[in-house]
Amino acid sequence: RLLCEMTEKGQCQVIYSTHSPIFADVNRFESLRVVRREPGKLTTVAYVRQENLAELEKARNALKLGGRFDPARNEVLFARRALLVEGYGDRLAALIIAEKLGLDVDGEGLAIVDCEGKAGIELVVGVCRALNIPFIVLHDEDIWPTDSIADAAKRKKQEDENKAAQAANERIKKAVGNSTKLFIISPSLEEVLGISRDARDKPRRIAEALQGQDIMQLPPGLRPLIDAVNLLKTPIN
Repeated sequence: RLLCEMTEKGQCQVIYSTHSPIFADVNRFESLRVVRREPGKLTTVAYVRQENLAELEKARNALKLGGRFDPARNEVLFARRALLVEGYGDRLAALIIAEKLGLDVDGEGLAIVDCEGKAGIELVVGVCRALNIPFIVLHDEDIWPTDSIADAAKRKKQEDENKAAQAANERIKKAVGNSTKLFIISPSLEEVLGISRDARDKPRRIAEALQGQDIMQLPPGLRPLIDAVNLLKTPIN
């Protein structure tokens, strides 16, 4: 924060090299330079191009908390490959599935990233694409049936929520570009696991629903989650 304040006040220019998610912030994408050096290849430098700044700024402004600093999310900047999910419960579910599949996420230099919602996914996808970080996206469809809702006001409310969810889904689809890297659970992870939409402590309930179950006996609706984690095991173009 102090280094950022120094540059914002025009006191100096700061350049530093780091492997720490404390010092590399996804939300400050304008300042990031990812330097890679692989055996037998030239050193490369990736950064957000001028033509992509406006789109990323729009995604950053859409975040509910204004792009709150989150070291856990910043781990994506150092990952060989990343799975981007909506929230903490989704990340927990993906980590449990990874363990069941015998995938050592930390040992393989992979990241499963809680993006704090669909707007956050848009932002992190844009940063990953600009910095050439291979990624996969998993999110809920969040489209719910309305035919059985008798109350007109409640039905209208759900219809409006469905339209907003569909618009968010389309924005993510456009941001991802490659449909083979996009996985969607319908209508939601909680619904597939039999957890109420209004339930408290959803992450704990998700963990309880998944732990102790054989990977082959999980509900069919979890196939997108399993496929997304499986894809994380292999190089992604």
